Amino acid sequence: MGLTHKINTPATQDATLIRLIKQAGGIPFVKTNVPQTMLSFESGNPLFGRSSNPYNPERITGGSSGGEGGLLGSDGSVVGIGSDM
Repeated sequence: MGLTHKINTPATQDATLIRLIKQAGGIPFVKTNVPQTMLSFESGNPLFGRSSNPYNPERITGGSSGGEGGLLGSDGSVVGIGSDM
């Protein structure tokens, strides 16, 4: 959720969705950026900064799943799961 007080405190177990993806043979490899507490139209937070548009770095990716949109838009992944909400 982009909260600075959560830095260096990884989850102790996988979320149900991640567990199911792994059981199906998928390989989750990245957690993309989200707005702090998901309460913004811009995908950025004090922990990871602002997500840039892969086609124009002067623009933002926007939205609560903007980090995922930027990853998909730059062909960094073939699928996203939109787990922000």
